[in-house]
Amino acid sequence: MNALSTTRLLTFVAVAETGGFRRAAEQLRRSQSAVSAQIRQLEDELGVPLFHRTTRRVSLTAEGERLLVRARRALAELQTGIRELRDEADLQRGRVVIGVPPTISSTRLPRIIAAFQARYPGISVQLREDFAADILERVRRDELDFAIAPAVEGSHAFSFEPILTDAFHVVLPPGDPRGDRPRITLTAIADDPFLALPPATALRQALEQAWRGRGRALRPAFEVMHHLTLLAMVEAGLGVTVLPALCLPPAGSTDLVTAPLAAPALAREISLTTLRGQALSPAAAACAEMVRDGFAAAAA
Repeated sequence: MNALSTTRLLTFVAVAETGGFRRAAEQLRRSQSAVSAQIRQLEDELGVPLFHRTTRRVSLTAEGERLLVRARRALAELQTGIRELRDEADLQRGRVVIGVPPTISSTRLPRIIAAFQARYPGISVQLREDFAADILERVRRDELDFAIAPAVEGSHAFSFEPILTDAFHVVLPPGDPRGDRPRITLTAIADDPFLALPPATALRQALEQAWRGRGRALRPAFEVMHHLTLLAMVEAGLGVTVLPALCLPPAGSTDLVTAPLAAPALAREISLTTLRGQALSPAAAACAEMVRDGFAAAAA
């Protein structure tokens, strides 16, 4: 339905409901000749008469009666759509879908979402947890408004806006004598059983590359899906692991020993990720702004 035919339908409904061209013209604040011309054009477009015209009154034909039912429905749906768009622009309603790896979704993000929903209760937020590569594919397929994930070099289809640099740390069992070191190298843990996330994760890929750089292959003693499981296994004395700072338990909440990884010092760049050139909806833009502020405040 183009803008001209919408105008004709509005004119048609006005004539049908007021019962005359003069009263419709007054209601629409147009000239009577303009209203008559709109109706003639609509009848020509449809190829059927819509009104019986006499010197005393105007009444609908059978075809006009059928059109009136559908025109009212179409215009009501149009008005509803316009109202919904205005509400979304005013952040009164809407939906935001965010893609995020578990290593991020289980840490700072829940508080940010809670603050967002407290400020904008009419907007729903949905999370899609997945590994980084799968999240980017969801962004590519336009299934997400945006993602919070590690940046990937050479991915020109996406726009990566850095929001946090997340340094990697070695995690050792309670009481490990290496805990007094300010930094721990890969070489220092080369002979320990290593606990790892799956190969599809960005963290695992970064660690495999780091080990290859030292002429070794990463062969985990255990491989699990979630970083919280890794922490529990290290605490149980099953081995050691390397995790980003964002995944570490709060200071004083555990007896685990942690220290920044050195030689090499690794970090992941957490980015707010969108499809390049894609504009965010008002709701998604507001949520993205709170994500930026939330990560910046936590980092500070």
